[in-house]
Amino acid sequence: MGCSLSTETKRVALDPKKLKRTPSGKHYIFEVPVEDLQMPGEKEHHNKVSTPTPQYDEAVDDSAEKLLDAALEAQEKVLYYLSADGKAEFDPNGKSGEVTMMVKSQTSETLQIVMGYRSFGVDEIDMQQLLDVLMDPEARKDFDKQTADGKMLKKALIDEPDRRLDLHYDAFKGMMNVGGRDAVFAVLRQKINNNLWIVSSKSVDLPEYPENGVLSGYVRCDVKFAGYAMSIDPDTKELTVTMYNQVDVKGNIPTWIVNKAQNKQPACLNDLYKLVRKD
Repeated sequence: MGCSLSTETKRVALDPKKLKRTPSGKHYIFEVPVEDLQMPGEKEHHNKVSTPTPQYDEAVDDSAEKLLDAALEAQEKVLYYLSADGKAEFDPNGKSGEVTMMVKSQTSETLQIVMGYRSFGVDEIDMQQLLDVLMDPEARKDFDKQTADGKMLKKALIDEPDRRLDLHYDAFKGMMNVGGRDAVFAVLRQKINNNLWIVSSKSVDLPEYPENGVLSGYVRCDVKFAGYAMSIDPDTKELTVTMYNQVDVKGNIPTWIVNKAQNKQPACLNDLYKLVRKD
């Protein structure tokens, strides 16, 4: 989305909360009154991101539509939490190595959301390799100690240069006397603009993959949304990776146990950095 004003090009700052579905329900657009358009102002710390304007093709296979809708819902949340308003909803939650940990505490209406971010340096990693790792469910256990196993259920339901849609399965280790969990979820890798990539995921309920239908012995959890944002500072070219996660683990488990276990997960960004760092 953009416009030309004589020979001068302006970058427009849009509010991710104004991302709306089209009447068909298959796509998203920004609905912004002309009078609200403005040039972006001051720069932000750690994620200097111009608000994105993702583009979508018109044709999406019917079999992929449900998965795409789920992944786009998760993407919308990642975009919001990257904004100034979204960031303000999180509180500091300490550090783990180079990862700054943040948390949006659980309320009577919403589950806890954990977030963490760290620098991946300037030209210290290959972006394509990083994206490939994040889109490979079998590679997840190489950097996330909470992951027991991963499987690619359906690959490249959408396969385009700037986006890919998959169906993944992950099994997670039991912790603190809580049994292992698993999830089936849609995963979308999307280039939002030249300085931002997002990998977003959300659980989907599919009859062909019931609980214990992929691996036995796991309780099916509900990934409300999860994702990674790879943002490049346009001035310094520093890459920052931010991780988000909100999960309903299901079962009659004390909240403090669930939250304590989930609080540690963004620390896996340290191991992800080591895995993809150039030698």
